[in-house]
Order: sequence, then C-alpha cells, then structure tokens
Amino acid sequence: MNKSKIVALTIGLTALAGCVTNPSTPNSRLNSSIIQSWKAADVCKKALRKNSSAWDTKPSAQVAVNEAKKRGFTPDGCAIFAGRTVRADGTIRDKPPQRTPANPSPTKRPETAQTRPVQPPPQPQLIPIGTGSGIIVSADGHILTNHHVISRCRAVSAGFNINDQQPSNIIDSDASNDIALIQADGKKLKNLNFARFRMMDPELGEEIIVAGFPFASILSDSIKVTRGIVSSSRGIGNDSSIFQFDAAVQPGNSGGPIYDEGGKIVGIVSSRLDSQKMESKFGSNAENISFGIKISTIKQFVSSTYFSIKENASRNSIPTREVASIAQTQTVQIICYGLR
Repeated sequence: MNKSKIVALTIGLTALAGCVTNPSTPNSRLNSSIIQSWKAADVCKKALRKNSSAWDTKPSAQVAVNEAKKRGFTPDGCAIFAGRTVRADGTIRDKPPQRTPANPSPTKRPETAQTRPVQPPPQPQLIPIGTGSGIIVSADGHILTNHHVISRCRAVSAGFNINDQQPSNIIDSDASNDIALIQADGKKLKNLNFARFRMMDPELGEEIIVAGFPFASILSDSIKVTRGIVSSSRGIGNDSSIFQFDAAVQPGNSGGPIYDEGGKIVGIVSSRLDSQKMESKFGSNAENISFGIKISTIKQFVSSTYFSIKENASRNSIPTREVASIAQTQTVQIICYGLR
C-alpha cells in the first residue's frame, strides 16, 4: 500500500471517529438547561436501579444520578419522589395503581365522638308529692288553703277530684298563720260555687262540719265530711288565732273548710295532734284533737290581698246533708308537685 492510500485511510478513520458518541458518556452532549428542567420524579426514576435502593450504575443513568446527587437526593428520598415504596430488606418497588372495585360493597363508618348522637341529659319531671284541700272563695278561681300544703311545691293543681285537676298559681302565703292563696281558672272549675264566710269566730260547744279529701290515694276520690264540736276557742299555748275541735281529720284534710250549721265558713282545717307521739311522750293516746284557723285570722290575711271574701251574718241552721251539698261545690282537692 502506497503512502497516499495510507494517509487517506487514516483521515477517513479520524473523520469516522469524530462522528461517534463516546460510549462511556452517552448523555454528555445533553444540554444542561434540559437536565435542570427535569422534574424530581423524572430524575429519580432515571437514577434508581430497578428493584433496588441503590443508584443505578449503568452508564446511561449517570447523568440522572449526578443530577439527583446535585439536588441533594438520597436513594430513599428519590424513591419517594419516584412514587415507589421501600421494602423492609431495603429494595424498592413501584406503588401499585389504585383500583376501584366494579361493585364496591357498602361499609358502615364506625361511630366516633363526632358522629355518635349525643344523648341530652334527662329532664326533671314533676311528680305528685302531697295532697291537701282548699276552699273556692271567688268566681275567678281563688282558693284558700294552708301554707304547709303548698310550701314545698314546684307546681300545684286544684279540682273537685284527682281526675279533674286544673293548673293553679300560688298568689300569696302566710307561713306564721299557715294560710295560702292560690288561683285556678274559674271557668274550668265545673259547678263552681264560691264560699260565704260568717262574720264571727266559732263559739265554744258549737257544732261544725268539716269537709276535705283525706287519704286521697287510699280512699275514694270523692269529698268526705265529718261532724264535731268546737272543743276550745284557743289552740296550743293559748294561741288565739286558732281553735280546737273534735271532728276526725286525716292527712289530706289540711286547708279544707270548717262549716257552721248554716253552711257558712267559720275556719280552715290546719293540724291535729299526733296520737302516737302523745302516747309515747305522755303515756296516753290523744284522740280527735284537731285545730282550725279562725275566721278573724283568715280575714286579716285576705285584707292584704286584692280581693275580699263574701260574708253572711245569718245564723239559720240547715240539715247536715245540705251543708254537705254546699261543700261539694266549694271544696277542692289540691295536689302538690315536686321534681323527680
């Protein structure tokens, strides 16, 4: 081979070599601005070895590895950006795509403190805690009774029996004389006939008739009447505001009317001696010792209110059964309610 051919062949080889990319740096001619524009996820996907937590050592991955290191990524950090998960043995895998089942089964969301219905606290309820009696003294439904009948009540009602009760308001009360005034709706009190009061206090030995609703939860729900006489014109300790009588009274009679023989009010039942306590203390059973509030004491209380009672000076007598008929239209049962 002559020199000219050798020179030509050498030049050709040199030219051919200049047209081939260096296999050790396959991406050496990539524009740096293009590499910098790669997203972190793309860089990491190119830089990580498949199914491994190490950098890919292939020459084709070196540009991506260098760029990842330049950005401060570690292999585990790149796995996060590449959307892969790291196994316990250090290898990585691509996250499986999220698939929605064709017919998802309904599931019940567990109750939490936010979704669990909040139960309201139990509301207090009114329940009957006692009963007494009263006298209708006006067409507007004003009723006189004892202070101790209504003193513990959160609410009161009144009616001609336990099944015919009307809500009532407490208007006034006098604890020292044990008198109270309440008011029901007079229009709803059927067969209403307000009481007439005698002008004078009861006299010693005078016959009286007592009406009321004793033992309402045990006996019948109708009114009860008993007869007696005025045993003393004063009460315990010579109390001149009350008088003593011997007509039988029981729990539930408190506040009920005391009539004279003409059907006029001469007092209100107030209390009786406890026979068991008397026998325990004095060794003797005290029977039928009861006390009533005098008409003069009642008038004094009523005068401090805004209405007046009806008085009648007549002393004419009528049969006891007629007095009982009058009592049926004037005497009411009072129920006291407290909280459960």
